[in-house]
Amino acid sequence: MGDGIILFGGTLYLDELEELEQEAFLALAQNIVSVDGDVSPEEQRMLSDASREMRREATQFEAASPGNALFEHCLSVISRAESRAIVMLELASFAFVDGVYREEEREFLRSLARSWGIDPLTVVRIEEWGETHVSLAADAVSILDEVAESMNRVGDGAG
Repeated sequence: MGDGIILFGGTLYLDELEELEQEAFLALAQNIVSVDGDVSPEEQRMLSDASREMRREATQFEAASPGNALFEHCLSVISRAESRAIVMLELASFAFVDGVYREEEREFLRSLARSWGIDPLTVVRIEEWGETHVSLAADAVSILDEVAESMNRVGDGAG
């Protein structure tokens, strides 16, 4: 059953972003999944799921990395405090979804936070939230698999 279920289970807050903020988010997400030079299947799936949720094509967005014009544009487009918090939380989940939080991902998140004036202690909480969120989503998939397996046994007369 787990193969048919999205590990991440969808995003929590992306529908709260305005259209231009969603586009900026996808450009930032493109960067965080590729910043370490390795886009894992989990990261690719999560990017595809977020794109689909926002009714966008992820492939049409280039990566917004610190120092490039697109990054600066994203910083200015995502100007509301709530939107910035949503983007940071979602990107933290992207960073942890493959099970490895690499230094390049950490530096990208922290660079984004510095650009927006987010307190370093808040960034640590965001990182912890991302890790916990991904872990809980993985647990949910495991539970769904266990329940399905139990129901299959009952249906086979083994329960």
